[in-house]
Amino acid sequence: MMNSKIASTVFLLALFAGASVRAELPPPEIRCVFDAALEVRGQPEAEAPLSHSLGYGDCVHVSRALAATGWAALVQPDTDTVLGYVRTDALLPLPAPDLTRTGFDALLSRLTPEGEPAQQDEDGIAVIRRPYSHGVTLVERQIPFAGSVMIEQTLFVRGIDAAQGFLLARALVNQDGPASPHMERTPVIQKDETGVRFVNDDSYWQIIVVREVEGGVTIDFPERAD
Repeated sequence: MMNSKIASTVFLLALFAGASVRAELPPPEIRCVFDAALEVRGQPEAEAPLSHSLGYGDCVHVSRALAATGWAALVQPDTDTVLGYVRTDALLPLPAPDLTRTGFDALLSRLTPEGEPAQQDEDGIAVIRRPYSHGVTLVERQIPFAGSVMIEQTLFVRGIDAAQGFLLARALVNQDGPASPHMERTPVIQKDETGVRFVNDDSYWQIIVVREVEGGVTIDFPERAD
């Protein structure tokens, strides 16, 4: 699914780009848009002429050469031709969740299971880890409670930070399309007493908690107490 979308997006970029330029760039990486719209500029500047916009779920090849500036160059991978520039804060190395689904399944339905689930016992709680492509692991805790079993789920995503994890989380709780108010939620990064960065957003009906851990982030959707 991603390959066809990438190919069509690159084709459209080539049509819009006009006078593209060649550049010496690191190997391009695939990134997907996690915002309702992402502007493509002719230069890596907010005031540069607008070429066109990408939409939610569009996947493109980008160079990380400008990452420190907050910009990425869109490139045609077979020629290294620069097709435009976009801000990196709406791009993730994951396919965008299916907004017709809800919760973690919105993302997992677009990924491929990798290997067998691993189960272990932690203080009487069965913990099952289900690995997927793109560095994603679904962690399920089966907690004995009042003669039954209560299930808690956490998503681990490798290689992204708290702000990026929040972009993913807000899409996971959004079933109302790219124009939904959920897509306007912005992360407020905090630090705990040990200096670990996290986001705890309870501004909507669904609370979002994203926490940086070794190698990536965890995403949780706690239930409201009120």
